[in-house]
Amino acid sequence: MFNFVTSVLVLSLMTSGTTATTNRTELRILVEQLQQEVVVLKKQLSSGSLCSCQDFIEEDGYILAFRMVAGIGDKGYNVFIDQNRDDDVPLIRAVTPCECRKNLTDCNRHYRGSILTYWSRLAIETVKLVVYKEGQAKQHVVFNGTGSTYSNWMSPTRLLESSWVDLKSSKTNFFSTTGDVGLKRRFYMNHVYNGCSGDSGWLVVKDETDDCGYAKPSGVKYPLILYSPSFSLVQYQSAAIDRADSLAVWVKVSNLNDLKAGCQNSKMLYFVTSILLVCLLTFDVADAKRNKTSLQKQIDELRGEFEAFKNDKSSEKPYFGAYIQDGDWLLAFRLVAGNKQPGYDSFTDVNRNDDDPLVRALTPCSCLAANGTCTRHYRGSILTQWSQLPISKVRLSIYEGGRQKAFAVFNGAGSSFSNWFSADRLEDSSWTDLKTSSKNYFSVAGDIILNRRFLISSGYLLCAGDSGWLAVKDANDVCSWGQLTTPASFPLILYSTTGTKARYQSTAFSRADSLAVWVTLKEPEDFGESCF
Repeated sequence: MFNFVTSVLVLSLMTSGTTATTNRTELRILVEQLQQEVVVLKKQLSSGSLCSCQDFIEEDGYILAFRMVAGIGDKGYNVFIDQNRDDDVPLIRAVTPCECRKNLTDCNRHYRGSILTYWSRLAIETVKLVVYKEGQAKQHVVFNGTGSTYSNWMSPTRLLESSWVDLKSSKTNFFSTTGDVGLKRRFYMNHVYNGCSGDSGWLVVKDETDDCGYAKPSGVKYPLILYSPSFSLVQYQSAAIDRADSLAVWVKVSNLNDLKAGCQNSKMLYFVTSILLVCLLTFDVADAKRNKTSLQKQIDELRGEFEAFKNDKSSEKPYFGAYIQDGDWLLAFRLVAGNKQPGYDSFTDVNRNDDDPLVRALTPCSCLAANGTCTRHYRGSILTQWSQLPISKVRLSIYEGGRQKAFAVFNGAGSSFSNWFSADRLEDSSWTDLKTSSKNYFSVAGDIILNRRFLISSGYLLCAGDSGWLAVKDANDVCSWGQLTTPASFPLILYSTTGTKARYQSTAFSRADSLAVWVTLKEPEDFGESCF
C-alpha cells in the first residue's frame, strides 16, 4: 500500500512542471516500482488463497457461521456437525437462492459456513446465538468464543450476556449444542426435568419425534425450534412456549480484514495496473520513423492485459476464479500417473479438499491449469459437495502427451461421487463399442479383490486374454500388464488407444499421463448472478 500511495504522489508531482529529463528519469523509476507491485499482486491472486473473494454474510460486526431453518424436513443438528459440508464453497454459493444469501428469514435450507470447519484457526472473540420469528430476532445469547471449538462454545461457563435475564443465575441440567443425547434434544438450554408437563427451560431443538407431547406437535414438520418468548424460563408444555422460524450462530473475529484480503488485493491490482498504464503512456515512445520501441511494446501488452482484467466477469461468478475449467466443464478430480501417490485413495478421501485456500496457496501454478504439467493428484470440493450440486453431466478424460486421447460422458443427474461411473449412465464415448459391448466391470471401485480401479472391463481370460477399455493400478497386479516396468512408478493408467476395446496385454493399450473427472452444472451461466 505504501508503494502504491507513493507512486500516485510521484505521478502527481511529475505533472506540475519539473524538467523533461527529471520527469523521464523519475517516471522510469516509478514504472519499475509499479511493475514490481503488479508482479507481487498477481502472485498473491494466482496463489489460490486469493482466487475467490470470501463473501461472508455479516450483521453488526458478526459473521454468520450456521443457520437452522424450522420445518423444512432436513435435520438441523446433523448439518451442524457435518464436517464435510461447507456452504461457503463457491459452487454451493452459486446455486444458493438469493434470499438465503441476503434475507435470513425467507430461506428453505440450512446453512453451514466454513467458519465451523476452520473454527480453531480463527481468532474468534464472541459467539452469538439468535432465535428468529417472522423476520425479527426474538432472543439472543452471547458467549465468550476465545479458545473455544465449534461444538463447546455453548456452555454456561462461557455465557456473557442474554436477553433471558435469569439464564446466568438459574441452574441447568443441559446447556450445550449436543444437549440430551438420549432424547436427541439439541441446542438445549434446560432448567429441569419434571415429567414432561413440568419440564422447563429456555430453548430446545428437535429434529425428530420426542417422548413428550410438546416436542411432537401434530401436523408440524421438523426441525422444531421451541423457545421462551419471555425474559425468563418457561414450561415447554404451556401456552408460554413459542416456535421459532430459525436459529442462527454468529461469530465475531478479530482478523476479519484478513479474511477479506482476496477482494482487497484484486481491487488493488486493478488500480495499480491502471496507474502503471498511465505512467507508461506519458513516455515519448516512438522514434522519428514511428517504429515501436520496446517500451511501446510493453504499453501494448499491458493495455491488452489491463483490458482483459477489466472485462473479466469472473468476479460475478465466484466459482470461475476458484475452479479449474475447460469451457463449461469444472474439474472435480485428477489422477496423475507415476507420482507414487495412490490415486483411488485420493479419490475416496472425503477429508481431502484441494480447493481449500491454504492448500491452493501451496499448489504449483502448473497444477491449476486444465491439463498442465503436474506431479500431484487433485481432489476438488466438488466431490465432497456432490449431492448438494445440480450436476448435469460427468466426463472422464484420459490424457497423454498433453492431449485428450479418450473420453466417456455420463448422466450425472441424481448421482453420487462414487456411482456416476456406470454403464447405465453412459451417454457418449470415444470408444465406439463401449455402449453395446458386454462388460464384467464398470465402476470407480472396479475389481476390489485385484484392486483394479476406474475399471471398464469386457472380460477376464488368463491375463493374456483380459480385454477392456480402461484400468487404473496403484500397486502390482497378478497379471504382467498391470505391473511396473523400470523406471515407471504407480499409479498406472492403462487405456485402449484403438477407439474400441482391446486386450490389456497388447500394443493396443497405452499408459496415460493423467485421468480427469469433469462435471457440468445445470445452466451455470445463471448461477448466483443476481446475488453478486
